[in-house]
Amino acid sequence: MNKYSHAKNLLQKYAANKAAQENFKYEMDMINSRLYSGGSEKTVIDMIDAKDRLVARTHKAVKEIKQTEAALRTLTQYQKDLLTAFYISGAHSCAESLAERYNVERSTVYRDKDKALARFESALAASEKCKAEMF
Repeated sequence: MNKYSHAKNLLQKYAANKAAQENFKYEMDMINSRLYSGGSEKTVIDMIDAKDRLVARTHKAVKEIKQTEAALRTLTQYQKDLLTAFYISGAHSCAESLAERYNVERSTVYRDKDKALARFESALAASEKCKAEMF
């Protein structure tokens, strides 16, 4: 397993987590409308279960958003741009546009992306260590 797989995974899930957070109210309204429209006991139980799963998924998404944003705050704007382009937005051929934007070589973009990912991962690890020491 890659040392940075957790960090990459959080970055790659960031946009989906933000969407899940934004869609929570809509999804909950849909479940509630089905729940309160009546139906069999099984339907009611299924809707209550769906609410519980939605709440758990949303709590997990919010936790991951907070972790990601806290770690991103430790980076420079250039490093944030690199990680956003490579992992969050998943832009194709972003190295060329970043190299042009920052007036650096494409190889520098890749090297700096790796450094930014390492710094991001270190910030995540430090945050997790602090939380572990609190409990």
